[in-house]
Amino acid sequence: MLGVIAATWAVVMALGPILQMRQIVRRGSSAGLSIGYLLVLIVGFALWIAYGAARHDLPLVVPNATALLVMGITIVVALRYRPSRPLLASVLAAFPLLLELLGLAVSAAAGKGPPAVIPGFAIASCASSPSSSAS
Repeated sequence: MLGVIAATWAVVMALGPILQMRQIVRRGSSAGLSIGYLLVLIVGFALWIAYGAARHDLPLVVPNATALLVMGITIVVALRYRPSRPLLASVLAAFPLLLELLGLAVSAAAGKGPPAVIPGFAIASCASSPSSSAS
């Protein structure tokens, strides 16, 4: 039951970026929004979806799939209202950070190092016991 409640609230949280999109459209600019940060979140959502799918854990997959979709739309809206920076420049600026985070996540999942920890976020190690919760 707790998983259903947590997954339901996670879906509500996943819809949170809609508020950011509303602000972007109202201001007519996404100048203060970091596209790199949003791309980092996209990678995290994709990893959690893969992990949840591997565990057949629907309460983990559904909210992260919702968040991935909403965040993807948020990125499209943010890029549409980007003042002058071209799309390619925005993506390339975030690419090194994405590769580093993805490398940390893969190393942690393979059990080759400790789980990567970012303030406020944790990438769970797949080496943890199957009985431990990952949410």
